[in-house]
Amino acid sequence: DALEELSGEDPRKEARQQAWEMIETLPEADRTIMQMRFEGYSNEEIAQLRGTTASNVSHRIRRIVKTLKKRYNP
Repeated sequence: DALEELSGEDPRKEARQQAWEMIETLPEADRTIMQMRFEGYSNEEIAQLRGTTASNVSHRIRRIVKTLKKRYNP
């Protein structure tokens, strides 16, 4: 797009890189859940692989996002 042509960089790529950097700071269990979501796994798939419920995964993702927002946007 035009912005990418002007700056020479893809803003989406930069945003994804920043998200991965934030995810890397999480405790292992939270990091794994978020990595799986970013890789395209559904909450149901994550739950099945982790031995929990989709509801639990949804709750944890909301909590993780809230924590990251507080940490990076005080």
